[in-house]
Amino acid sequence: VHSHLAAHALLHHRGQDDTDLKVSYRLLDNNTMNDPKVDEFIIGNTKDYTATQVHFKDDLKLFGRQGAALTKLLQIDDGLSDYVEVEMSEATLGSMTIAAKAENKVALRGGVLADAIGAGKTVVSIALIISRLEKSRTTKKLKDRAASQSAANLIVVPPGLISQWKDEFEKFVKPETKLNCVEIWNIKSLMNLTVAEVADADVVIVPIDLLEGDKRTKGQYLQHIFQFVSSKMGKKAVDALGHQYDLAKPPPLFRHKGVNEIVGVEGVWVSKTSADPYGGAQVSQEKKDYIGYFTDRYQEIVNLLRSEAATKIDRKTKGVPIEFYEWERIFVDEIHESLCTTKGELEESKEEKTNMGVEEFTARNRGAARELLGIAQHDPAKRPLRARGAIYGLTGTPLLDSESRVIELANMAGGTYLTSMRSHWRRHERESGRDNFLQLWLEPTRSRMYRRERNLQCCEWMKKGMQRDKAADLDVNLEIRHYRKQMSAECGKRFVDATPSAIKKTAYSTMPPDYDENQGQDPMGMLKANATLKTRQNALLEIVHEIADADPTTKVIVFADHSFGGYKSAKEALGGSAANLDGLDNEAKNKVLSFYKDVDATEADKNRPRVLLLTFSECAGLNLQMACNNVILYQPLYSWTGHGGGDPKVEDCSTELQAIGRVYRTGQIKDVVVHKIILAPPAEAAADTCVDDWALKRNESDEARQAATNAA
Repeated sequence: VHSHLAAHALLHHRGQDDTDLKVSYRLLDNNTMNDPKVDEFIIGNTKDYTATQVHFKDDLKLFGRQGAALTKLLQIDDGLSDYVEVEMSEATLGSMTIAAKAENKVALRGGVLADAIGAGKTVVSIALIISRLEKSRTTKKLKDRAASQSAANLIVVPPGLISQWKDEFEKFVKPETKLNCVEIWNIKSLMNLTVAEVADADVVIVPIDLLEGDKRTKGQYLQHIFQFVSSKMGKKAVDALGHQYDLAKPPPLFRHKGVNEIVGVEGVWVSKTSADPYGGAQVSQEKKDYIGYFTDRYQEIVNLLRSEAATKIDRKTKGVPIEFYEWERIFVDEIHESLCTTKGELEESKEEKTNMGVEEFTARNRGAARELLGIAQHDPAKRPLRARGAIYGLTGTPLLDSESRVIELANMAGGTYLTSMRSHWRRHERESGRDNFLQLWLEPTRSRMYRRERNLQCCEWMKKGMQRDKAADLDVNLEIRHYRKQMSAECGKRFVDATPSAIKKTAYSTMPPDYDENQGQDPMGMLKANATLKTRQNALLEIVHEIADADPTTKVIVFADHSFGGYKSAKEALGGSAANLDGLDNEAKNKVLSFYKDVDATEADKNRPRVLLLTFSECAGLNLQMACNNVILYQPLYSWTGHGGGDPKVEDCSTELQAIGRVYRTGQIKDVVVHKIILAPPAEAAADTCVDDWALKRNESDEARQAATNAA
């Protein structure tokens, strides 16, 4: 029975062949099982692969390591990379455990290119597209070609990278290739495109938060999907979805509801106890139900779009939702972004919306990305974004510091099944309070053998389904400058006043982990004061002026965090001397960013702001090395909790590496200087270090750096 239960998890609703399915079982003595040996998560490299070359524009070539990475991706693309999916089912019988195992050999349907920042993940992806372009274009010649069969490679990117990806294609692809690249900025640009224009393209680039929409089109795309299906099906759509369901008013995209979950709970969950994974989170059952309802309705409307409504769609139809198409292959840039959200970010976004009229979290809504990628759908062929070939993720900082994150990433990148995914308590469900996780918590404690198998499968997939090589050594230097500045007496007083009364005497030397929450000690006030002190603002202006005095033509990138008001403080200090992306739609964001990617081309360019202020969340994937060689980090990053239960210091280290990597990367011809503002206690204080020194040491540790990149 347990062998069949394990096999059922591998095959049910996943569209998998069972030709190579094997089942086995064994009896274990609970008293003699050793604790499982847990291996480190190390991503595989391409040292054993021969490089493949492609013909680029102007005789540009891949580096050897890039060509080897291309070879590995081509093997996955051709279905030549095998992986054995494993699941187990167990039952405890007194002092014994029966452990059944099911194994199914499959071909990987995707993978993750996790080369170091600046190593050329984009160019390797372009090389893969070019090397398979003629094969992709044969789709256009099929006699019985369905309207939904697109010859295009779908590129799903953070909103600020749409133009950058198109620029990269123009840089590397020969003009005679006549690459047809279509950009979909939002619902408005989609409405102007026919099925023929999308289906006959070679590349289609879309923002990953399409369901959420940008500033101009918030929520309009989601509404369009439902209304489009309704216009094609009429009453049949209402009948299919239920008589009480109004297609004219689709369910709005939900917001995350962060919770501080208990990590590592085993055994049976007893509601409203200390072992409750929701830990007293204020999430109503109505909200839990709604999030499940949204996913269900969204999937239903996608199914109808591809079935009943599809009969009314031809090649001349305009504004057809992207979920209608079957793509040649799919690339998801900065795929780790869809795995990451903290409760603290949610609280910060609410505060920023109140103080600034800007809601940071909305601009990068993880819910929109995760629903579009179909995280809850077991069968990749039924997900909102589907591909005939493989699905690839790109990330320079994968942040795989827990098994659950590896399991989820494998699921996103092609639907690979890793042990325990059937009851994997997905991060999004933890945050929303959705109840689907109950199977896990109501099952008996996992045996040591099961936990070992789960770890082994995660490590095996990271070797076969992922690839990471370091970037080429640059011919320029990277200098990290710690710009230390003592607080003024007034700022020191404000800092101390923001600490709980019980620790005011040791305010400078008491770090956030030392605050005793049981005694009502909350570091939030201290952290907010520290991030917004006038001394920090003055330090920022001093650095900017020093850089401008040394080179008036250079452009400077300032990264600040919304956490605790840091971004607002930096924006206030810089005033009109800096550009930012606040309140802009996707197209306008790309226009602003394009100025900071290149040196001045016109006289008008020279009159534009030389400083660009970005949030850390806006840094992923940007190529700013051609015009910028100075980066300012307004404050050391500090997160309350890790994303989805991860290690916060690892994630903060990763984010800072991403920010530095926007400028320190291949193509940089000048020495790069990273200025980190570090505040010290005022002169009259007994202490000589403060919270900034503690956060700096935490984020720059070798341990955090290795865990952030999963590099050997």
